[in-house]
Amino acid sequence: MARSPELARLFQQPDLPAQRHYEIRRSYFHEAITADEIAQRFHLHVGSVPAIVRDFARDPDVNAFFAASRPGRKTSPKRDAIHQRACELRRQGATLADIHAALQREGFDVSETYLFRVLRRAGLAATRQGRPLRQPGDYANDGSLVDTDREISANFDRQASATKQRLLPWSLPILMRETVFFFVSFH
Repeated sequence: MARSPELARLFQQPDLPAQRHYEIRRSYFHEAITADEIAQRFHLHVGSVPAIVRDFARDPDVNAFFAASRPGRKTSPKRDAIHQRACELRRQGATLADIHAALQREGFDVSETYLFRVLRRAGLAATRQGRPLRQPGDYANDGSLVDTDREISANFDRQASATKQRLLPWSLPILMRETVFFFVSFH
């Protein structure tokens, strides 16, 4: 297989940070090139090369160069614990404020906005539990007696018919005036 300048460039000017760090360290330790020359070759600040070399010398883990990260969301034990505990509390009927307070007591410093997003993703965001409907004969908040459906319907019908009766005599002169104005303006 023939050597090509395009393939050589992949090693001289790597695009990936992990590969670039590998090539910098290989140049420094294996080829014994000075930090100034390496910085020039890889277009780095002169002080960056000793820092990269020093970090590797402190923990020379060669396997880290070739470890491939898995695509997708990374796991987080803290995030998973918050999610699990928030969902558990919601299923027990706790409000968002209750969940927030409980998690703070347990040492998790999260905002209510974050908790709402967690609960919404889990399908548990519905916080409003409907008020129980008042039954006929119960008292409303203002102290009045709650009417039955039949009484409400009868009251509505009475109000609607009264409104129609009141509107007709009042709106007739306006309608007549508009009609006269219309005919006068075009003749």
